[in-house]
Amino acid sequence: MRFVAAVTMFISMLLARPAVSPAAAAPAGKDLVTATLLADVDSVKAGKTFNLGVLLKIKPGWHVYWKNPGDSGMATKVNWKLPQGFEAGELRFPVPTRFVQPGDVITFGY
Repeated sequence: MRFVAAVTMFISMLLARPAVSPAAAAPAGKDLVTATLLADVDSVKAGKTFNLGVLLKIKPGWHVYWKNPGDSGMATKVNWKLPQGFEAGELRFPVPTRFVQPGDVITFGY
């Protein structure tokens, strides 16, 4: 019997401003975005689907992109390492924010 994991993407809206100016320096360290795995069940049951979510906490002044990033950027992706017999469904994203960058560059993200 196969288990199916339907995946939902949850993005925290913890942004102080939509984007970083090109001259801004990255904060020390690599923790600009941290991810926490969430589930809508306490335990997995054979043959039952369940939802997993990825909560992204984003440092103020930084952002991640939607599945269609727009004119620049790279889409946010989740790489699952699933046990044998598990499948992940298509990612579902909340509605993104539209950012207008200098030079009328349009991007979509969180």
